[in-house]
Amino acid sequence: MTPLELLAETAQRSSHHTFLQTDEGCCSYSEFYGRVTERLPSMLRADADAVAVPATRTIEGLVDMFAVLASGKMCVPIDTALPSARLTEICKAFDVHPMPDRAIGDAVSKALGAGSMVRGNTLVLGIMTSGSSGVPKLVAHRFQSLMANVRASVAMAAMTEHSRTLLSLPLYHIGGFAQVLRALHSGSSLVMQGRVEDPVALDKHKITHCSMVATQLQRLLNVLAGADSGDSRHVQPGLRAPVLPHLRHVLLGGGPCAEETLQAAKQVGIPVRVTYGLSETASQLVTQDDQGVGQIVGATELQLADNGEICVRGDTLFAGYWRAGKLDSARDAEGWFHTRDLGVWRGGCIRILGRLDNQFISGGKNIQPEEIERHLVSLPSVSIAVVVPVPHREFGEVPLAFVDLAEGQLTQALQRDWVERLKQVLPGYLVPRCFARLPTQRGLKMQRDALKIHARSLDTNL
Repeated sequence: MTPLELLAETAQRSSHHTFLQTDEGCCSYSEFYGRVTERLPSMLRADADAVAVPATRTIEGLVDMFAVLASGKMCVPIDTALPSARLTEICKAFDVHPMPDRAIGDAVSKALGAGSMVRGNTLVLGIMTSGSSGVPKLVAHRFQSLMANVRASVAMAAMTEHSRTLLSLPLYHIGGFAQVLRALHSGSSLVMQGRVEDPVALDKHKITHCSMVATQLQRLLNVLAGADSGDSRHVQPGLRAPVLPHLRHVLLGGGPCAEETLQAAKQVGIPVRVTYGLSETASQLVTQDDQGVGQIVGATELQLADNGEICVRGDTLFAGYWRAGKLDSARDAEGWFHTRDLGVWRGGCIRILGRLDNQFISGGKNIQPEEIERHLVSLPSVSIAVVVPVPHREFGEVPLAFVDLAEGQLTQALQRDWVERLKQVLPGYLVPRCFARLPTQRGLKMQRDALKIHARSLDTNL
């Protein structure tokens, strides 16, 4: 099946059902299909294998994306806030072309005829990711790998045509684009109004499915707790579950989340399903079921290498990394993709320990920053923590912790209290030597490499 065939099939099955609900109005499946086929001719004329498309949260933005998908060219959603110079640099490095001007006058029948020639093994989606190394990569997917994940995810989330998904993640991230495809596959509605941190919007639009990262969940709990409470782990007394009765399935990914935050969500009936995934696996790889047991999503195999690295292969795996018009499959001789993530099997479930890329050595001992971060976010007032190495005269490197406080100031007394608490649960070499306030950063994920550079500019006196 091709993107155009899926869209045509859903438009026929759910012709007048609302696909997109936005501030500019609603768009039915049949209307969306018509607009995509009208846009398709200009895409077919474009002399490019990969096309950069502004990832706007609008009907027109999605029309452009699906027109590229349907044309057999690779759609590369781009953050609209990206500086023009950086966009030019990326397009040149990865042989990606700008979005062509819209053209009018081609017959829809011609578009459909040309679109039907698109083969299922064509590269259709490219997701730009820097991973943890900071070096950009373009993750290239065929439609088969995307749909293998979508079908499994829709079944796991029990999505139907009556479901209502809030587009809560950016479209230039695999998690956001996967939300669009899940709605399309299930014939349900995708809402592009309001924010996932706003319980009023969730209730008003009767949202049943959404995705979050830990930061968004913390913000939502903060609102439910009342503006003055500050700490997301203490919900407002008297709140009874469920406070959001329409919610059925909340995917929580993008990194670790404090256990206290998960318990606070459970207390008010937010149906969180912790998930681990990658751009390379078309979104989810392992997701909790209703009983909290991790389930591998789709026909995907997972194994741990001798060093604990998670390796995957199967139907949801990407085609490879695209650069300068060439594709690198990024697999070993047996077809395994090495994720650079460290994991361990516990009770039949996989637990993510951290990134091999983030690991550093201090005094001859391996330091996994994520282990320290999990304990830091359990401390009073700490809502976000990112640990990076800083130079040390004796030990080579030691951990420095950037923290975001739910309330109060980062005083010396508070830091001493944290150190004493951490020493009770961590060996001394894992306890950070110094702390700093987390700089304001755009986006939902912390850019660890940028923080490493910033940390070296601080006066740590080590």
